[in-house]
Amino acid sequence: MEPIKVFLSYADEDEKLLQQLEKHLSVFRRSGKIILWHGKNTAHDTEWQREIETYLNTADIILLLISPDFIASDHCYSIEMQKALERYKAGDARVMPILMRPVDASDTPLRELPMLPASGQAVTRWRDQDEALLEISLELGKAIKEVRSAMNQLSTDKVDDHEQNVDLGKGTLIVHTDKTLLGRTIDLHEGSFAKSKFHSSAKIVERKIGEVTVYEAVFQSLNPNDYMIFIDWRYFQRVVVFANAVLEIDWREGSPALKL
Repeated sequence: MEPIKVFLSYADEDEKLLQQLEKHLSVFRRSGKIILWHGKNTAHDTEWQREIETYLNTADIILLLISPDFIASDHCYSIEMQKALERYKAGDARVMPILMRPVDASDTPLRELPMLPASGQAVTRWRDQDEALLEISLELGKAIKEVRSAMNQLSTDKVDDHEQNVDLGKGTLIVHTDKTLLGRTIDLHEGSFAKSKFHSSAKIVERKIGEVTVYEAVFQSLNPNDYMIFIDWRYFQRVVVFANAVLEIDWREGSPALKL
C-alpha cells in the first residue's frame, strides 16, 4: 500500500518542538503509512528551495506548525503557508495547522481551517505536552485514512476511464512498471529540473492487453515540453514529450533507465 506523503512546515525556532512531534508520528512512518519530509526554512540555496517546492507541491497532507516565529517568517507565512492553502482550496492536499506556541492567528487565512489541538490551547501551554501531541497524532491518523480512501476511489475511477480510452491521444506519456508498484503514484513536473513545476499525478494501474497484464501510469493531453517524472520523492527521470506522439518509459526491474 502506497505511503501518504506528509510535508511539515515550521520555523527554525520551533525545531525542538518539531522533534517532539516527529516522535509521536514515528508510528506512522515505521508502519509505512507515511513518508515524512521537512526542510530548513531559512535556506537560500536555489537547489534546496526547488527541492522544498517539489515536496510541497506533491504532498498529500501538509502540517503547519504555527507559532509567533512561523507567522513572522516570510518564507513560512508568505511562501509555504500560501502554497499549502492554494493546494487546499484546489482540493489537492489536506492542510492541518497545529498551534505549537501561543499566537493570535485570527486575522490570517488560517482562520478558515480548524486548528489543532482542538481545544485551541497551544502545545506548550499543556501541562503534559505528550498528551497534546498524542491528540495531534490521532487526528493525523484519521486524516491518513480519509486521504487513502479518497485516493483509492480516484484510482478506481481512473482505471474505469482508462479502460474506456484504449486509443490514446496526442502528447501521451506511459510509464511501464512492475506489479510491485501497483497503486503507487507517479508525479509529473513540467519543465527542466531547474524550472520544473508540478503538473499532475497518475496512479500505476493494472490493464489487460489480450492475454497480457501490464502495469502502467498514463499521462494524456500533454503539451510538447520537457518533463520530470518522480516517485516517492526519491527517484526521477527527465523525459521529452512531442506533439502527436506516444512516449513510453520503462521503469520495470532491470531497466537501465532507473533502479527502484
